[in-house]
Amino acid sequence: MDRQLWQSYSDIGIQQNLWPDQLYTMTKTNDFDLCKQYVTNFIQNNKKQLNH
Repeated sequence: MDRQLWQSYSDIGIQQNLWPDQLYTMTKTNDFDLCKQYVTNFIQNNKKQLNH
């Protein structure tokens, strides 16, 4: 379920070019591309953990 939430963040963020305020706080930046990279990395790491 957590992965689905992060995937939703990714989908909405990319579509609307905007991230939730919580994500900006977590990443400690308001740079769109850095936030996108953070979400993408989080999802990929989560998938790897589930596959092991």
